[in-house]
Amino acid sequence: TAETKAPEASIWIKIEAAPAGGLPARLKAEIGKAVQKKLKPVVYIGATWCKPCVAIKKYQKDPLMLDALTGTYVIDLDLDDWKAPELTALGFNAGEVPHFYMVDGEGHSTGRTITSNVWAEDIPVNMAPKLKAFFSG
Repeated sequence: TAETKAPEASIWIKIEAAPAGGLPARLKAEIGKAVQKKLKPVVYIGATWCKPCVAIKKYQKDPLMLDALTGTYVIDLDLDDWKAPELTALGFNAGEVPHFYMVDGEGHSTGRTITSNVWAEDIPVNMAPKLKAFFSG
């Protein structure tokens, strides 16, 4: 009997800076992996100096956050690693972090986004419900 493997709850992968012009191809490759794993591709743009971004990373494995992220393949881009023109060409706001974007098969923003301005204090009980609604919507 063939064993069927359940899809992974969530994958979070960081894409390090690449030579100029390399972002679209890198995103497309990761989106392909997400589709193979039956996960929803999401682009996350954050920064090491951003307090809500630090909180998102800190609480990534919290049960509430794990539940909120279920079914997602998060492609993590650090704002300081990528040039603004590369980000804006794909429909990403290069000035607001943290920012989650739903993307199409080519890695362009679909226009559905969520930022930390939709929750109060950066703790799982505040972040998770908003993120879960966004990812499942």
